[in-house]
This record gives sequence, structure tokens and C-alpha cells, in this order.
Amino acid sequence: MTKFIILGDLHLRSKTPERRKDNIFETQLNKLSQVMNYAKKNNIEYIIQVGDVFDQSCPDREVLNQVTKLLYESRDKVEFIVVYGQHDLYMRSYKSLNRTGLDLLYQAGLVEIANERPIIFNDNIALYGMSYGEDFPQINFEQSEKINVLLSHEPVIIPKKLEKEKIFEGLVRKLNEKERKTKETFSLFINGDWHSPYYEENRRVINPGVMTRLSLVEKDIIPGFEVLEIKENGEFDCKRVDLKCKDFDEIFDTRDGYEVTEGKMEDRRSFREFLDGLRKGIKGEEGISFYDNVLKWLETEENEEIKGIVMEALKYAKEKGSG
Repeated sequence: MTKFIILGDLHLRSKTPERRKDNIFETQLNKLSQVMNYAKKNNIEYIIQVGDVFDQSCPDREVLNQVTKLLYESRDKVEFIVVYGQHDLYMRSYKSLNRTGLDLLYQAGLVEIANERPIIFNDNIALYGMSYGEDFPQINFEQSEKINVLLSHEPVIIPKKLEKEKIFEGLVRKLNEKERKTKETFSLFINGDWHSPYYEENRRVINPGVMTRLSLVEKDIIPGFEVLEIKENGEFDCKRVDLKCKDFDEIFDTRDGYEVTEGKMEDRRSFREFLDGLRKGIKGEEGISFYDNVLKWLETEENEEIKGIVMEALKYAKEKGSG
């Protein structure tokens, strides 16, 4: 039997989000320390994290220093395995990995990046990784008899009860026919990106949810992580562990209420569709720059307000980059 901690989106950051009343990075560091201490106390050697380690690709020095220190102090007892989320990538591009905080941790030997080359545990478990925007990994023939697990930042499977919810539109990874066939060869899926935790044994999917609540819409989330046990016969057990944290009303200013309007949800869906369009364009044209790809996407966008906002953002980014 092999045991893992499954940890959700971290979004480590120094700037406290609107409406939170605490120092968010102190809170995040405390929770990450709880996870590390739990692993050590229970002799769990592996922590699998679903991506979006940082809230931005180039985190502040304080954030990077403290996270580096925590991982360095635990390196002999706990192996930290991750994939890239969109927040970990500069301009959501793999061309500038050396500018990112997560790559620095990887180069320092403090994290391992899961990818299409499986990480093998106890000779019978093969962990594949699919970072944000990457192609669906193909299982190696030599590993086909193993218990194959896919770690992906983008959700591949969502809870059955939420399949028809509009909120998932543009969020779930859309698979082609070849990928759908490959999907059936995996024994278990570990998803990220979606901040509310869910676990469905019959659908073989785990999403541990966000480690720290970032906005009012996450009021019903109880931050925690999953402890996964995989047996030699391929059966697995998953147990939820809640993190110690303050009540929602203690850390958020809720004076104006915390209702989520349909308009806000529509904005989120539109933004997801925008990012999905960029990703498809990048895959379709080898070597195209992010800037050119945005311009190409804007040619098909009919909403003038969105076009104006994106063009202003591009103008600012270009000026800042050349300054």
C-alpha cells in the first residue's frame, strides 16, 4: 500500500485579496506547514499538488523565500510533486519557464514536475502529469499493467451531479476521440483548478479544492486536503482532512453580503472561453507568440468592450516589457 497527500490549488501570494481581513500569506504558510507536519507525523512520503502553486508566475521575494525554506526543511522526508497551473506560467506560455517561481523550485530540486514520463511508486503505480494546456499523456506500453494515475491541473472529470451546471462550461478539459480512449486506461484522476473539493469513488476522481479561500464566493468551502491510499490490487481509499482555520466571517468582510450574481458567473465563463481560444491557437500554430495569438483571437471576438479591455492590457504589458 502506498499513501499520498493530495493537495489542491495553493495560490501563494503576498497581496491579500479584497474583503479578506488577515495577512493571507501568513495564513497560507500556516496551512502549508500543517500539511507538511501531517505528512511527517503520519509517515507520508509524497505530496501531490494539482498546480497553481503560486498566484502569479513571478511571486514576491518574501513568498518565494518562505516557501523555499519550508520545502528545503522537509526535503528529506517529503517529496513534493506538482504540475503547472495557468497561474504558474508567465503569460500562460511555456517559452518563459525560467522566469517563473515554480521553475526555480524545480531547478533547486525542491519539487518534481509530473509529465508524460511516469513517476513510478513501489513498482506498481505510475503517475502521469498534464500541466495546464499540455497534451493528454499516452500510457507507455511497459506501464500498461500498472495502476495508472493522471495528475492534471485542468479538470478531466467533474462530479456527476454537477455535469449539467453552466458553471463548468469552459472549465473542463475537452478531449478528442484519441484522448477519450486513452482516458479509459487510467485508474484514477486527480484534478485541480476547480476550487470546491469533490471526490467520487465510482468515477475515480479526486479534486482536493483550494487550500485557502480567496473570495466571498468560496464561503461554503472548508479548506483541507485528501489522504489517498492505493493498494497493490488497484483499490484505493480517500480520506478528507480539514485544515485548522478561522470561521469565514472572521476573515472576510461580509457587510454587503456574498451573493454571486449570474452576471459574475457569465463573466467567468467568457474569460474561460477566451483562455481556451488562446490555448487552441497556440497549439495550432507552432512558434506563434502570445501577443500575436491574442491579436489573432481578437479578430473573432464580437464584444467590443472585451476587445477594448484586452487591447489596453496588451498595450500596458508591451510598454512595461520594453521599459
